[in-house]
Amino acid sequence: MSDKFFRNLILCFSLFNTLTMTLVISPNNCALAKKNKASSTVEPSEKNYKEGLKAYDNKDYEKAIDSFLQAIYFARNSYSPKSYYYLGLSYGELKNDNKAIEAYKKCIEQSLEPVPDAKVELGKLYLKQNRLNESMTIANEALCDYAGHGYRAQNLLGLVMEAMGDFDSAKWHYEEALGTRPWTYTVAWQNLIENAMKRKQFGEAVNNINALFTSEKPLKGVDFERMHLDLGVCYLAKGNTQGAIDAWHRVLDYNPNNQHAHFQLAVLYDSENHISSAIKEYQGFVASAPNDAKVPKIKERIMMLNQKIGENQALKPVQPSPYSLTPASPNNSASLKQIPPANQQYPRETDSGF
Repeated sequence: MSDKFFRNLILCFSLFNTLTMTLVISPNNCALAKKNKASSTVEPSEKNYKEGLKAYDNKDYEKAIDSFLQAIYFARNSYSPKSYYYLGLSYGELKNDNKAIEAYKKCIEQSLEPVPDAKVELGKLYLKQNRLNESMTIANEALCDYAGHGYRAQNLLGLVMEAMGDFDSAKWHYEEALGTRPWTYTVAWQNLIENAMKRKQFGEAVNNINALFTSEKPLKGVDFERMHLDLGVCYLAKGNTQGAIDAWHRVLDYNPNNQHAHFQLAVLYDSENHISSAIKEYQGFVASAPNDAKVPKIKERIMMLNQKIGENQALKPVQPSPYSLTPASPNNSASLKQIPPANQQYPRETDSGF
């Protein structure tokens, strides 16, 4: 045979080996390619998620939203339930409730494990939108999902019951949320206090407020301003006007611009003919809430009281305020209109007529 024949034979054999090696190596190459592709999406997804958490902790919610949306974008098939959860929290902080609802629903839909916290947050938004049946349903689902006490779901159910006007059932849920003493769930404890006020059990509310203030266990998130405001309402309802005055002055120690404390004090002083003190507190209310609907009438009242002082009629009884309130006795619930709807933070203004 010729040399040419052997050279062609060797060339064919070399090509065969090359193709064989390529076929053998190809699966590994594919796996490596897949790995590289996966890392190219997983890594930026996780990076953006962590950046979102940092922004959320720093209360930079706009930046957090951008980061969580990027984390979802880079996640394979947009699968990132944890990003959707914090996206919902971030939207909620910015009062974008509808987008928050959709984010929580995606979190619940994608998650392979129970996510009761997401369901509680979703239920709170349903409650805010007065979608009470949906809120109750999702709260009960969360209660089942919690492996243990389910205190957050119980507290939510208490709020739903109050919104439905069933204050006794709400009390039961708050107590279930609190569990055995000593109580440490501050939010539910404060809700239980205001629930007692709505049930007109002002003595019960006072006892719980004092217990909250003197708790043997450290408590997180006690709203002392709000609780002293409640304490003043309870004292007034029981006829203890000095106790009410002291409690509302304590509110102003925490926040000198608390419009509700200024208003309560002004009306009480006005009803007792303490003209200068009433004027001072009315002015404090106007300064702290200049756009409130009561301001025009209050300004008229301030002018009237100043005229009384200018006319030097100290020996004459001052004309009672048409908006004043006679302090309530145990059998007189004149201050009950102070008690707010469940979702109103400071719903405790006296029945002043303003």
